[in-house]
Amino acid sequence: MGAAQAAVEVAPGATVEIVSPGAVALHCGALDVHGALALLGGSVEGAGDLAIAVGASVAVTTGTLEVGGSWSNAGSFGAGAGTIAFSDGCSSAPAVLTGANAFHHLVLTSAAGRSFVFPPGADTTVSGSLTLAGTGGTPIQVESSGGGDATIALGPAAWRMQTNAHVAADVHFTGGAAPGAPANVVATPVPGGGQATVSWSAPAISGGSAITGYAVTGSPGGSCTAGPADTSCLVAGLTNGVAYTFIVAASNDSGPGTPSDPSSPVTTQGAQAITFPNPGSQTFGTAPVLSASATSLLPVAFASVTPAVCTVSGSTVTLRASGTCTIEATQPGNPAWAGAAPVQQSFPVQAIAPGAPTGVAAVPGNAQASVHWSEPAANGGGITGYAVQAVQDPARTCAVAPPLTQCTVHGLENGRTYTFTVRAINDAGGTGSAPSSSVTPLADAKAFAAESPTGTGSVSVSVAGGGACAFERVQLLPAASASTPLPLGLELPHGLLDFVLHGCDATAVTVTVAYPSALPQGVRYWKLHGGAWAPFSGAQASPGATTAMLTLYDGGPGDDDGVPTPNGRIVDPGGVGAMAAGGAASIPALSPWALALLALLLGWRGRRRLRSGGRV
Repeated sequence: MGAAQAAVEVAPGATVEIVSPGAVALHCGALDVHGALALLGGSVEGAGDLAIAVGASVAVTTGTLEVGGSWSNAGSFGAGAGTIAFSDGCSSAPAVLTGANAFHHLVLTSAAGRSFVFPPGADTTVSGSLTLAGTGGTPIQVESSGGGDATIALGPAAWRMQTNAHVAADVHFTGGAAPGAPANVVATPVPGGGQATVSWSAPAISGGSAITGYAVTGSPGGSCTAGPADTSCLVAGLTNGVAYTFIVAASNDSGPGTPSDPSSPVTTQGAQAITFPNPGSQTFGTAPVLSASATSLLPVAFASVTPAVCTVSGSTVTLRASGTCTIEATQPGNPAWAGAAPVQQSFPVQAIAPGAPTGVAAVPGNAQASVHWSEPAANGGGITGYAVQAVQDPARTCAVAPPLTQCTVHGLENGRTYTFTVRAINDAGGTGSAPSSSVTPLADAKAFAAESPTGTGSVSVSVAGGGACAFERVQLLPAASASTPLPLGLELPHGLLDFVLHGCDATAVTVTVAYPSALPQGVRYWKLHGGAWAPFSGAQASPGATTAMLTLYDGGPGDDDGVPTPNGRIVDPGGVGAMAAGGAASIPALSPWALALLALLLGWRGRRRLRSGGRV
């Protein structure tokens, strides 16, 4: 604290006016007023003790009078609209305020927990504001000097701001303004609906007396009250789905204060729950229908968590594979209802046996065949594998897992003709396909040799030309196995040669057949074409020879696959044959031009006979 300066006296009969912006600094010197002191917007700074003598006057019309010691008024004091401010600058001793004092703004502050003492019965009033503030770590003390209670009367518009200040029980405040408006009003809906918690901060200005409570008012309805130390309360009985705002007003002895600004709108929502029974185990191929309900009675939506196993549209589930299907039920809520917690149910999807593979085909190789197919339309909930088996030798197999649709069967006998079946498999079993077309594995895909079914010896067959044309299937069969019986009297001494060529282009293909013995008289190469037997004009087969040579074209002469255009394959069942003695006359193999010429000649001779009266 600064050293006290010499006292300053306003002499009897003297008048001192301090006009704005004038300021007088007393540096803690006492201010003794025996005449008249008037502050007209100016200020007195750092006065020590202030004493107003009998018959003297102090008027603070505007401006500030700062006092660091005590205040003694035996004369006249007029507060006007000015401020009397007590501070620590000159003394830490208790500041005693005596006399009849009508302050406008009275400020009692200290950083050191100083005491401010009001004698019992002192006539102290405040018409503007009373500030009680400890600016340090220790609260200021407001107390009576003993022997009775001290009262500070606040005017009807006066307010008291109290921060870090302890007011003794023997000091009382009367009158004063109502509290200021609470701040930071926030409304928060309570889970479950129908209620909201409203919170706030206490007013910066408590008014002329301590706050006695708070009242919360909602719009369009709802209210609650709280005690003076509370900063929140619960508003019940709200209607879910309706937006509410809330204001808060503090009260003190002077009544309710200024209401707060409204809170932001808040809407309460009821709580709801979903009941979703587990559909139980399902079999692939069925379409289970789901059922679920919400306590709000709002509709429940379904979605698949495992779309590879199942999907859902509306409440109907489509099972796409075997496995575990998980469905989630949701209800998002509406303005009156909060969204429900999702509920999931999982259930097994049992596989059924898949359908049969289709389009089974084979390509021969050296002691092997490559088999390929298309997956079945009905997979039974998921195919786990394919098993391929040779019909003529069930021990010859191969197997693959999806997505493969091809595998190679090894260990086949070259020169033997095979067909194959494919079985689609899963946990529920499997279904086999129809047999593939026949194929004949060969060491050389352009050469074949086998014993004739008639026992005449070994017959060898070779193919040349036609690009990459090679045997897909080739076999020697008894003549009786032909799909169409042979003409009466026709014999095939070396059996039926049945072959299919693949990989052919549109150029000529030459097939050479070597027989174990000379061909008989009347021999022709007979072919089954379009379901009928006839000699083939594209063949060279002569009595006494041991070979026959066929010239074939894909989609043309010699191709019996029923496709009139090139498709890479030539089908040719046939063989060298001759009519047995006494059998039907041999049928010449005439070309279409020869047949047309014969018809013209027969017609011409018929017309001549009619002209000559029937003579030939």
